[in-house]
Amino acid sequence: MRGGGGTDAGGKAIENAEDDTYASVAALNALHLTPQDVVIGLAASGSTPYVVAAVRHARQKGVWTCGIANNGHSDLLFEADLPILLDTGPEVLTGSTRLKAGTAQKLALNRISTGAMVRAGKVVENLMVDVKASNAKLKERCAHIVTELSNATRDEAWSMLEASNWNIREVLSSLAATV
Repeated sequence: MRGGGGTDAGGKAIENAEDDTYASVAALNALHLTPQDVVIGLAASGSTPYVVAAVRHARQKGVWTCGIANNGHSDLLFEADLPILLDTGPEVLTGSTRLKAGTAQKLALNRISTGAMVRAGKVVENLMVDVKASNAKLKERCAHIVTELSNATRDEAWSMLEASNWNIREVLSSLAATV
């Protein structure tokens, strides 16, 4: 789910969309969330109606929620199961949350997504093994990962990856079986 304005906001600002609490509820309902899902609400002020309503609605549906805000006394942090305060202080340019607040939020989301990948088992040692090799760079990365996690040469790794449709796990399993 995207923030206020939904997918239409990608190319142009829809300034009043962040006030539309019904839109956030409708967007969440369209996702058919279950208690196995997670909803993370993100708002620098912690008071954006769209975000607060989404977190409140998800929590009412039994979905675990996290609220990330840069304002400690905010509705978002109160509504979430896990409130995370990124206390960055006031912006150098008042109202320009893309500076400190936005940077801190991006770093927090990077940590969350990295942790989620590790917990989901998509990492071996410090290497992502569920790479979708959709281009040359990612194919090279796959070959590198296989050589790092096995005794295969780069050429052996490449050949095995091609034969397995670039499935790193399959290649590693095959290599382990031959040892």
